[in-house]
Amino acid sequence: MTGAVNRPPLPPFDAATAAQKVRMAEDAWNTRDPARVALAYTTDSRWRNRAEFIEGRDAIQAFLVRKWARELDYRLIKELWATICRSQKPIASIGGCWVPVPTNSFR
Repeated sequence: MTGAVNRPPLPPFDAATAAQKVRMAEDAWNTRDPARVALAYTTDSRWRNRAEFIEGRDAIQAFLVRKWARELDYRLIKELWATICRSQKPIASIGGCWVPVPTNSFR
């Protein structure tokens, strides 16, 4: 991957630094600032969101703009579950909640 920026804490993670890394990601997402969040990913990142495939930082930012336009008051919740011993990668549980945009449809 290219365009990576080193943001401490860096591997290897212990329980405290893994929890810190997860919290930093949660805090960044909860700013709901697409430009800030996109900068946390490499320029050639690839995402999948349901049936949508997103590639690159610009596409991530555009996706987040669309996402947060329809998911009002979005809040990401991340919790550290464990770290994988060999790779020292944090494993996190991720959830989110939001209020849908009101529509003018009537029944």
